[in-house]
Amino acid sequence: MNTILVEQNTSVLLVVAAVMVLFLIAVDLIGPWLLQLLTRPVARHAPGAALRLASWRIVNDPRATWRRASNTAVLAFIASSLACAPFSYDLAENPTPTEQTFMDRAQPDLVTGGIIALGAGLLLTAAHLLITQASATVDRAHQSRALQRMGAPSAFALRTMWLETLLPLMGSTAMGSLMGVALAWPMRQQLIASGVAVTGTPWRLLVVLLLGLAIAAGAVAASTPLHHRLLQNDRRSND
Repeated sequence: MNTILVEQNTSVLLVVAAVMVLFLIAVDLIGPWLLQLLTRPVARHAPGAALRLASWRIVNDPRATWRRASNTAVLAFIASSLACAPFSYDLAENPTPTEQTFMDRAQPDLVTGGIIALGAGLLLTAAHLLITQASATVDRAHQSRALQRMGAPSAFALRTMWLETLLPLMGSTAMGSLMGVALAWPMRQQLIASGVAVTGTPWRLLVVLLLGLAIAAGAVAASTPLHHRLLQNDRRSND
């Protein structure tokens, strides 16, 4: 019996280690390439001009786009893995007072710690996104002015900016969430298979992640006045 339990624990640890290694590789190496690969068909066959222009910008510089979205992928990975992890469960039919006290005190500490870490990380990510988005708005000011001279409305450039930023954020969040579930799910299933009743899931972590995405959207919206100011300052550089 002990040998079977040791083999099960070893297999679960190997799965967890493999998922963590794959996720780190995906964030650092595969992320920009995967983003470019998935965006290229959209750039060629997108129905709207704004979506097509945003997709071509991502295809032409996937590393810069991924630098804005990779932090959200890591935070989504942490949130989803903690949300699926078996924090609250019955240790046995008749747990000892020590076991019961440990579980009663450890569960809220783990969830609260995860919420604090996620909240701080999301605020830092929003600040980083605000800076990089403002920098990208300034760098592409000549393109926005050129579109305005050709008759494109100001809303067109704004839609392009939103699509270029938020679509990679949503994609990286989905990827990080799936990898986090893949990390925590074997542990959860092993406890269920061994007869342990898993009774809780900290949904507050997912709520914090959704609020963080809303804050990120607010950071993108904060660069809108800068975009309008740059369009108004339409003059030649040698003047």
